[in-house]
Amino acid sequence: MAALRQQLQGIQTLYREFQPNLRPTYCAIVFASLVNQSQRIIIQSMLPLYAVRYLQLSPSQIGTLFTISGVVIFAMMIPAGFVMDRVGRKWCTVPSTGIPALTFLLIPLTSNFFQLALLIGISGVAQGLSLGSLATATYDVVPAHLRGRLQALRRTVAELGSGMAPLIGGYLANSFNPGVPFWAYAPLLLLSATLLALLSKETLEK
Repeated sequence: MAALRQQLQGIQTLYREFQPNLRPTYCAIVFASLVNQSQRIIIQSMLPLYAVRYLQLSPSQIGTLFTISGVVIFAMMIPAGFVMDRVGRKWCTVPSTGIPALTFLLIPLTSNFFQLALLIGISGVAQGLSLGSLATATYDVVPAHLRGRLQALRRTVAELGSGMAPLIGGYLANSFNPGVPFWAYAPLLLLSATLLALLSKETLEK
């Protein structure tokens, strides 16, 4: 407990190093990292269960869904970098959580492979926008001499989310059905997008 208390005091010390007007931005980015990482793991772990149980998809069809996602994510990398550098960081960070909120609401309502493939492709767009955008926005707001530690803190929180997501998703799927985890995480994604839109500052210097 003493070691944990010391760690928490260290985090408070780092937090005080921020400019007061940038503290909400960093907190919103950290929460978005947590939710984004969790939603990726929910897709990877819960989507096959839902697709097999309710849509009776074959293993090759499920593999095709993840191939579609990977291709879309890869195709979005360069456009996402252009948007971040030319338009604004929030044009990537806000859609990266807002779009999955919509797809998570719709995934449990799909009835065939093509509907699910469309939603997975749209989710891939969001994941492509999120790659690098949250890290870039973090570098913009944190003090230069603390960038390594504060990026590590953000990633630690994100990995905690990805570690807990399969446990939470599995519990919900076992207690109800594999579509429920998507509905459970949709409000968190919507909250994250709202916080990024309203609390975080645009940090791109044009």
